This record gives sequence, structure tokens and C-alpha cells, in this order.
Amino acid sequence: MDVALVLASGGARGLAHIGVIEELEKNGFNITSIAGSSIGSVIGGLHACGKLKEFKNWICNLDQFDVMELMDFTMALQGFIKGENFFKELDKYFGTTNIEDLKIPLSIVATNIDARKEVVFESGSLSKAIRASVAIPTVIVPVKYKGQYLIDGGVISPIPVESVKRKENDILVVVDINANIPYEKPDFEPFKKKQPKRGLKRDILKEIKKFIEIFNSNKEEKKKTPSYLFIVDKSIDIMQDKICSLIKDHYKPDIMVDISRECSSTFEFDRAQELIETGRTAFLKGLKKSNLNNK
Repeated sequence: MDVALVLASGGARGLAHIGVIEELEKNGFNITSIAGSSIGSVIGGLHACGKLKEFKNWICNLDQFDVMELMDFTMALQGFIKGENFFKELDKYFGTTNIEDLKIPLSIVATNIDARKEVVFESGSLSKAIRASVAIPTVIVPVKYKGQYLIDGGVISPIPVESVKRKENDILVVVDINANIPYEKPDFEPFKKKQPKRGLKRDILKEIKKFIEIFNSNKEEKKKTPSYLFIVDKSIDIMQDKICSLIKDHYKPDIMVDISRECSSTFEFDRAQELIETGRTAFLKGLKKSNLNNK
């Protein structure tokens, strides 16, 4: 059965998309088109160019310090993460691939902050389109495109159903990674990660992490004075909540995969194994609830 797959935005929670894709294929579904916003565009792009398995092997071996090393902080007023380190890694998989050359039609959504409208990439550099789609407002530096600035696709289209290419008799599968439901940790056996290399940089990051933990140890104080990152993260979550609910109610997907927004924060990429299994479990629940057997 052919599937038009829509992958939502939502930071590290988007690693759950990997589990969904694996289960779709395991259950005999054929993904014939993909649309993604932000992290959804990353995972969608990796699958469309046949590199998802390689990426999974890499991301599942990252620990907290590896993730910190990927965050190249900057003093730019537009955002405090350039994203260059992460994209150097992604370019190992994307290379110079153009979207129109992919075997699976892919639509990547970004937001034009000047024109206040969405931009859908269906051709051109895969890497550049994804770079624009993941530019979280005030966090990751935006991308300049044809004289205007592009930011995260999730701002305007967190579940880009309108952008996915449909074909006759396909089914619509939507993966929402911002669902306002309780999180149930999946039951799985994690594999042992590779031992990290020792070095001065890692030792420095370890001390920074200790300092942050000490600084944030007073939970009552945190409640009174939420951090900058907390405010930005939760504000975007609240905004996306309403948009996602409206989109799902309007389009009524054939299979709706709901993944709790509480399963991880935006940058917890070190929890890849757990999040992938979360996606796998959520898909099976969504499949069971669907009415495909009656179609």
C-alpha cells in the first residue's frame, strides 16, 4: 500500500520518525512521497536519499558531550547556534544531492519571515533547504535566501500536510511529535554505545556540564525564574499545539501517529535509541487504531 508520509517538526523528538519509517516498511507499506518541517525534513531527506540507516548508526552512538560539541555557539543577535558543526555531519550523508533527483518525492517546508509565508522546497540543494527548515527562531541562525530570511518550517507549518505530493489510492500517514499526551517510555534493550575518546575538549565540556547542573539544582528557584531556553522552547511548543490540533482535525489522516511532546526536550539527541523505539511503538498503536481494514 502506497503512503504519503508527513513528518512534523519538534527537535530531538523527531528521531522518533526513524522508528515510524522502519515500522512502515516492516509492515509492507511503500513510502511514495514525504513532506517534512524542521527535524521532519532532516529525517525525510535522509530516507529519501537512502542514508537513514547510516545516520541512525551515528546518532545512536552520541552522548551528551557529543551533542554539546555539535552546538557551535555564536554571539550573533539572530540566534546563538550557527548549526555549522551539525551540518558538516549531515553533509556526509547529503553531499551535493538535489531534491529533484531523489527517488522519493520530497517537500521541505521553511518559513519566510519577511513575507510571513511558507516556502516549500521541491528542487535545488537538499542540504540548503534542510538548513533553512531547521532554523529555530532565536536559537539557530536563520538562512538568507534570495535576499530574505528563512526560519524553521514548524513556525508556520509544523505538520506540512498541504505540501505532501499525493497519488491515486495512496494513504495519508501523519506523525505528530508534539502531541499533548502522557509519555510512556518504551520497553527496549539499548545497545552499548561506543566508548568516547578522551581529550581536553571533552574534559572542559564535562566541567561545563557539572556547572550547569549545579546552577540548575535548585528546582524551586527554576520554577520562579525559567531560563531563556525554557521559555523559547515552551513558547514554540504551545504555539505548535494549537496548529497541530487544527491540522489533524481538518485532514483526518488514515494513520495518525501521536508521539508525546514530553518524550524529550529539543536538544536531547543523545537519547536517540529511546526516541526511535518511541516512534516504533507509537506507529503500531496508530496502525491498530486506524480503519484501513475497512477501506
